[in-house]
Amino acid sequence: MGMTKYKYITACVLVLILGLLIGYKSVDPALSFLQARGGSGGDVAVQNGPWKTFKGLGTPDLNPVVKAIVAQIGLGALTAEEAIYWIAEKDENSARLNGKSRYTLKFNGEQLHQDGGFWSLSVYGPDHYFVPNSAGVNSLGLRDDLLINPDGSFEITVSSSNPGNETNWLPAPESGPFSLTLRYYVPITTMISRPGDTSLPTISTTQNVEG
Repeated sequence: MGMTKYKYITACVLVLILGLLIGYKSVDPALSFLQARGGSGGDVAVQNGPWKTFKGLGTPDLNPVVKAIVAQIGLGALTAEEAIYWIAEKDENSARLNGKSRYTLKFNGEQLHQDGGFWSLSVYGPDHYFVPNSAGVNSLGLRDDLLINPDGSFEITVSSSNPGNETNWLPAPESGPFSLTLRYYVPITTMISRPGDTSLPTISTTQNVEG
């Protein structure tokens, strides 16, 4: 009974620590915590440029740390065959995404979902919720009437102010850190088997943080 009680208390303490680490502003502290306890961030996370995804989402054997991350930033997650979630908190130069800057995401036009699937890009505040904005837009995706180049490539501007092209504009918070979540529903098989090799959109800062 004593050992069971000890394990219960230990588990509660770990959950509280994870909640503080994840709930602050970023998922990175939680992965650092995992590494400090003998785990490897690479065992559960896949980095692809500025984007990060997690292995085993939606499965019973998901790493407990990642389960805590999912519980904090989302109500649940589908398996990789159904959807893959990419999170970006930094740009191509590893600078934290901030509402006072303007960003350009360049998509090369490659279809990364199977027929019948789709993609979407969303902006979240530091509390992992949508941020109210005057345009009333929190996400863009396949089902939106975006401006597409003849070769299939296109760009999306993420900024707090209207860049002059509302069609491909995704509003960001006026200031402070935020994150992007790129979802591919029914992704192509190579994204499932080799997520780190997928050609994801780049994130370039086109206007630096003021001050």
